[in-house]
Amino acid sequence: MTVEIFNFWHLFWAIFYVVATVGLYRLFKDKSRRTQRLLIYGLILLNFFFHFTVPILTQDSPERFIRAVSLSNICAAIVLMSPFVYWQRDHFLKPGWLYVSIIAGLAILVNPTDALGRPSFELDVLRFFIQHWLIFVVPVLLISFDHESLRWQDLWTTPVLMTFIVAMVITNAAILQVLGVIPDMRATNASFQWRPAELESALGWMVPSAFTRIPFGAEAGEATHWPLIYKLPTYFVLGPILTALINGVNIAFRRFRNVQL
Repeated sequence: MTVEIFNFWHLFWAIFYVVATVGLYRLFKDKSRRTQRLLIYGLILLNFFFHFTVPILTQDSPERFIRAVSLSNICAAIVLMSPFVYWQRDHFLKPGWLYVSIIAGLAILVNPTDALGRPSFELDVLRFFIQHWLIFVVPVLLISFDHESLRWQDLWTTPVLMTFIVAMVITNAAILQVLGVIPDMRATNASFQWRPAELESALGWMVPSAFTRIPFGAEAGEATHWPLIYKLPTYFVLGPILTALINGVNIAFRRFRNVQL
């Protein structure tokens, strides 16, 4: 059985997100802060480990392995940044990392791009969902355990950090193309892609004009690829909206938790 939008395995992973996150929170909410921080950093290192080890088993050439462990997309960049950003107290990098990680981790539940049409128990598919859950659960636990605080004045950090990350991803793709690891950065760089088509229909109005887009695989109905500069309006419109929504959910959670206590 393959993973498809709204089929059993898609819904299974959505339920897994909820059950696993709530389970970890309840198991560790009364533990010492040191234990909580060890748990969270352990999850970060586990994701880092998965990123570099699983491709050894799943990729059949050095080129595919290099692509798999490099900054191939936004989530790969988050995985590689996390062990270092975790220790930072920067007022831009840290809050932006929290917000972008939550958004990126949840985004694949809406649109599990790399898993669609693939066998449910394929190692790369399992890695895809587990790694994205780890991206999501780390900031959620940091916030829920009161190790980090969300502030309304940090809404601006999401689109800025997202732009910075995508610039790194595009630079990485350009380097891989120059080295011959990938044939065409526009065709292999997930940061240029919108899927499914409905998503592009809903957000395409933010792109200045149709002729600025770079079509790829039109006959097969593949996604359109946009240069970074034309995705900036999307980040700066949706980023603060999604960040505000996360803040609202956090406030609701804290009120519910206080009632429960």
